[in-house]
Amino acid sequence: DERGESVALPPRRQDLDELTRPRRPLNYTRAPVPTEAQFKSWEPPVQPSNPRSLRIGLAGPPNAGKSSIMNAILDCPISAVSPKVNTTREGIRGVKTIGDTQLVFLDAPGIIPSHQQLYNRALVAKAWKGYQECDVCLLVVDVVKRPQQ
Repeated sequence: DERGESVALPPRRQDLDELTRPRRPLNYTRAPVPTEAQFKSWEPPVQPSNPRSLRIGLAGPPNAGKSSIMNAILDCPISAVSPKVNTTREGIRGVKTIGDTQLVFLDAPGIIPSHQQLYNRALVAKAWKGYQECDVCLLVVDVVKRPQQ
């Protein structure tokens, strides 16, 4: 072009033939399993003499920090954290082992008024079902936000 702009040229016949020619399927082959891996025995984990466990549910309104506190306790980001309401839609479990005690944390959806929308009912039902499985529930409330009710 006279102004120095590039002009799209129509594809050449050779390019079209290259793009449309049938391709042979990819050949996926697996290498043989090494002999040392074929006969590897699995050692079961050592069970403590007096094992204990405690199931802890994290309850509270949406965006109260339930996922954040679980990630901090476990020292591992396994639960999504977002400013968006109802990021947690399913119960997420995390395990912390201290000595011979296992703490199982449940991060469930926030408790919201379930009479407003049908979708809210399903979220609240999942949360309450998860809390019923727990031995103890921790109420998490954001102290910066003022509760409306």
